[in-house]
Amino acid sequence: MKTKSAVTTIDEYLANVSAEQGAALEKLRKQIKAAAPGAEEYINYGIAAFRLDGKAFAGFGASAKHCSYYPMSGSTLSDFKKDLKGFVTSKGAIQFQPDKPLPAALVKKLVKTRIAENAKKRPASSIKKTPIVLTHLTNTEAAKRRGCIIDLVEELPEAAAKELGQHLSLEVRGRRFAWFLEDHHGDGRMALHCKTQRGECAKLVAANPERFHIPKYVGAHGWVGLWLDLPGIDWAEVANLLADAYRMTAPKKLAVRI
Repeated sequence: MKTKSAVTTIDEYLANVSAEQGAALEKLRKQIKAAAPGAEEYINYGIAAFRLDGKAFAGFGASAKHCSYYPMSGSTLSDFKKDLKGFVTSKGAIQFQPDKPLPAALVKKLVKTRIAENAKKRPASSIKKTPIVLTHLTNTEAAKRRGCIIDLVEELPEAAAKELGQHLSLEVRGRRFAWFLEDHHGDGRMALHCKTQRGECAKLVAANPERFHIPKYVGAHGWVGLWLDLPGIDWAEVANLLADAYRMTAPKKLAVRI
């Protein structure tokens, strides 16, 4: 039997929970897939998750005392207060007991709502009032990379990418853990600035100075900069940097979920 952190499929995940939880989550799994034909299953930071057209819209997990449903958004559940009466909720999760699962109709509504949100979300987020000229990227590639950052952030529990001019403030419950920057102070570059453990920034820069740098202002506080306008971006590396920064910033109850 694998630990939850080591599983790579939902089948493996379900094999690691109690029989009662497994039965309830398998039923939930079928409801999610029925509401979103063609959805892809995957493991996201240790929980079972689903995405459509590359965008996460649902997830679930099990802990010692309850099961949880994750809409993969910190804002969606505010529109379902009446439907969720009797369930323990946070901004990004619904807790339920295996013998008192979420109603099938509610699961369908949650899934359809999230898919609709993803479909209309920021198709023009990279279109700025003031044109941004990046030295190393076309506008199309810049928009793709911006979208990748948004998708990675929104897969983290209750995290959000908030637009500030042409930049993105990457936050969890209003606390910033990273910056996504485009043409910062007219430098023509695209970069990610993340919190890191003290000393880690210097190691990364020393090992690969072409990709990493010490950012102005926040570099003195242990943040590291990663250029995102170079060829061959390692998105797994980017995801790990964001996850580490998130863990340093998020409340413990959220940080332990990734």
